[in-house]
Amino acid sequence: MSRSSYEEVMKHLLCLKMENTHLRREIRDNSSHLTKLEIDASTMKDRLAHHLHQAVDSGRVMAEMVPAAGDSMVNFAMEGNNEEFGATATCETQSGD
Repeated sequence: MSRSSYEEVMKHLLCLKMENTHLRREIRDNSSHLTKLEIDASTMKDRLAHHLHQAVDSGRVMAEMVPAAGDSMVNFAMEGNNEEFGATATCETQSGD
């Protein structure tokens, strides 16, 4: 192998190492961000369930209007309950609960 070929290979290797370091850092950052988003989503889901149960307990919403455990809120809204749910969400938000 000639000296110039060796130097080219070494430069290419250095570039690949730098790229690898950058990608590892990006993966770590993305993983941290994803974990934060998952925690936020879980917290919001818990808060929503709490507010829905409060609304049912106070009589502002009938139990039939609340999605069953495991149901998707999107599916629930698409079934025609979005108006009632929207009104409940607005009441909850305005009351500061």
